[in-house]
Amino acid sequence: MKQIYVIRHADKNKETGQLTDEGRERARQLKDQLGNFDLVITADRPRLTETALLLTGRDPQIDKRAGFVYTSSEQKERLSQQAKVHPMDHAGALFEFPEHKEHVGIIGNNLIELIKETFQKLPENGKALIVSQDGVMVAAERILQNKPYEKLESSYQPLEGYIIDYELNIKEFTE
Repeated sequence: MKQIYVIRHADKNKETGQLTDEGRERARQLKDQLGNFDLVITADRPRLTETALLLTGRDPQIDKRAGFVYTSSEQKERLSQQAKVHPMDHAGALFEFPEHKEHVGIIGNNLIELIKETFQKLPENGKALIVSQDGVMVAAERILQNKPYEKLESSYQPLEGYIIDYELNIKEFTE
């Protein structure tokens, strides 16, 4: 059966955005548990690409739909400022502030589109890894499960996520 693992990047330093030493070590330890992947995909962000490399030993394919896609520089700046003060970072800011509601739908649907395309590229019984960000992951999950995306109660911790089967059923993944 084809499967896609969608996992949040490893622990990051909130000031620099770079992975922490602890995050790197946890990703290295998780590598053996995950096994091999036929495809590895991330957005072009250093913490995402580094996490993918640590989890698989391979350079990932880059696809912007695996991460945040901003419609304007003002939107990006506003969300970044709100994320700095929200206890749930970008994911919390996305769901907390009404001006981002449309953006939640866009990024969630972008990731779903990427997931569907990835299934088409996988061989029979193939497995793919998409390293993403918590807000993007939660948005896609809510859309797939027909749940509203109002206030966020929880999000994915570093190196957590979900496994999706070909019918787009979701099963939680934790290390």
